[in-house]
Parts: sequence; C-alpha cells; structure tokens
Amino acid sequence: MNAIDLLRDLFDRVKTDVHRAVEGLDEAAVTHRVDGGANSIAWLVWHLTRVQDDHVADVAGVEQVWTAQGWVTRFGLPFAADATGYGQGSDEVAAVRADADLLLGYYDAVHEQTLRYLDAIGEADLDRIVDRRWDPRSRSASAWSASRTTTSSMRGRRRSSGGSLRTTGERPQRRRRLAPGRLRQARKSAW
Repeated sequence: MNAIDLLRDLFDRVKTDVHRAVEGLDEAAVTHRVDGGANSIAWLVWHLTRVQDDHVADVAGVEQVWTAQGWVTRFGLPFAADATGYGQGSDEVAAVRADADLLLGYYDAVHEQTLRYLDAIGEADLDRIVDRRWDPRSRSASAWSASRTTTSSMRGRRRSSGGSLRTTGERPQRRRRLAPGRLRQARKSAW
C-alpha cells in the first residue's frame, strides 16, 4: 500500500462513518441539538464536507463541488457561498437545516471529487507545498521567546478536561468509553 492508497482508504472510512451517522434519520433527528451549545449531526456533516470540499478543490485547482454542482443553492443556507462553518456560533449551527438525502448527496459528490483527485496524482505530488504563505521554519526569535515565557510560566500546571487549570500532581478522572445504553445509565446515576 502506498501513501495514495492509504489516503483513499482513510477517505473511504470517513464516507462509511458519515453514512452510518446519517442514513435512516429524518430531518428532525439530524438537526436535533442536545442542548443550545451542541452541534447537530447536520451541521457536523455539512461542516466536515465543506472543509474537505474547500481544501481538496484548492489543492486540485478546481471549483468547489458546493458551487460547481449547485449544492449551495440546494441547501439554501443564510451564509456566504464560501462559508465552511469555521468560527460559526450557535445561531449558525441552528441554521443548517437539511435532510439525510441532501447531506449525503453533497458528501458523496465531494467524496467522488476527492477520489478523482487522488487518482490523478502520483506519490511525488504529495511532497508539493500547497500553501507557501505559512512556513513553520520562519518563526521569529521574538515569537519563540514569547512562547518560551508563556510555557515556563505555566510549568507545573495543565488544563483539565473541563478547561480549568490544575496542578500537575492532580490526576484527572479517567474517562471510559461506554456503549450508548450504558452511557445513558451512567449519566442518570451521576445525577
């Protein structure tokens, strides 16, 4: 297996997961938010697909599927045509209203464009720098110094999973993966 085969396999796995998450759900289910700050399945799939579409189209030098195939019109979202979901808040998340067929149709179209791009390149193409505006080697000495100061002032402290600072000696509670039914049961017993 070469690197392109690996990328193809990874994109195919994402497709499988997207279909498993969305298929069989009605619009009410895919747009449901468990609380006011949560993202819906619809927004998550739309956002994942928009970012993939944006990035693959950019590297491939083609128009995004979103605009080229009219998905922007079909979705009818109150965002600019180039919106990908980055930085969106709760109101924008709530505005993404789509059924499973629309979400999967757009996702599948982007997936196909991604695979066409992978079919058209060779492994040597993966070494090409696609964004010359950013170079990790060009950090200035003052930026490096500032990051060292921030790091040294934080020594001995870490962020907990809740975002609050804790000393390194404190151990966060270990999280276990639970099956959905067991997770509901565990949440109920925690109250």
